[in-house]
Amino acid sequence: GSSDSLATQLDELQYEHHTGPCLEALKIGEVVEAVDLAEETRWGVYPAVAMSYGIRSVLSTPLIVSDQSVGVLNLYARTALAFSDVDRQLALLLAGQATIAITAALRNYDEITLSDHLRTALSSRSVIDQAIGILMSQQRCGPEEAFALLRAASQQRNIKLREVAANLVAMVQRRPHS
Repeated sequence: GSSDSLATQLDELQYEHHTGPCLEALKIGEVVEAVDLAEETRWGVYPAVAMSYGIRSVLSTPLIVSDQSVGVLNLYARTALAFSDVDRQLALLLAGQATIAITAALRNYDEITLSDHLRTALSSRSVIDQAIGILMSQQRCGPEEAFALLRAASQQRNIKLREVAANLVAMVQRRPHS
């Protein structure tokens, strides 16, 4: 997210040129500062393009989650030497707060994903168990052989095992009872 359209444009320029303080901070996981873009020799044409928008200083602070850069807080200024030690400390604190929010969001996403996977696994297991029971009854075999039959059908048809099982259960449920 960006605070305004100029910040968005400046970020997009870095992505477009594949270089800039934001991308460097993301790559190395450390704070990157351009104190005066007029004197900057890094990042190809990016400093000149940023200056054409009136920007002279950039402070890029990485957002680190589990020892990995997952984003960058970019601060842009219209004057050279714009960022003081206090500004750098505040940027680190703000980046820390953003990192906490991102970590919480990722943890929540992981929990929801795990819950969905567990729900699917439990549902799949139930359907597979039902299909094994059906095959044991129809083929007069044990559970291992019934499972082997399901697995073979899955491999032959290139269909997931749970789908083969669900199809078998649905087919038996549709049959009229005698």
